[in-house]
Amino acid sequence: MAFLHRELGAPWPEVSDAALLERVEDWLGTELGRARRRADLARVDAGQALARLLPWATGEAARFEELAPERIEVPSGSRVRVDYGGEQPVLAVKLQELFGLRESPRVAGGRVPVLVHLLSPAGGRRRSRRTWPLSGGTATGPSGRSCAVATPSTPGRRTFDGRTDPAHLGAAAAG
Repeated sequence: MAFLHRELGAPWPEVSDAALLERVEDWLGTELGRARRRADLARVDAGQALARLLPWATGEAARFEELAPERIEVPSGSRVRVDYGGEQPVLAVKLQELFGLRESPRVAGGRVPVLVHLLSPAGGRRRSRRTWPLSGGTATGPSGRSCAVATPSTPGRRTFDGRTDPAHLGAAAAG
């Protein structure tokens, strides 16, 4: 909700700590009225309670999953969780799962590109952070499928074995 409020504004509610405290009765009133012990509060489903703040009256609440999906399906068929905790939504995924991806995953009705954290094939550790597509073009991966690949240290695209693809260096190769 915080992401949609930041990117789209109204009718998506502000959910900062101060805003939630200001509207505590709107979203948590029922549970507070029934709570007799601290343990009662520990059992509260915060997601369900916060859903009361969604713009149900305007019908926009029905678009919540479309605008800020919990998961995005990648070309491999995997459904990868999106992290909305930072400045930009993040999709942490192994590179080979993106082979065939032609354009950046986007959220918020196509307005916001998702930052891709590329994970290593072995071990799944983060290798790099890129906004997809990396270089605006494609290269061919080991599977024969196309995939955009670049590194920040060298102009142009890089092949999967790390060599620069001279056909895409343009002015950098001529100079």
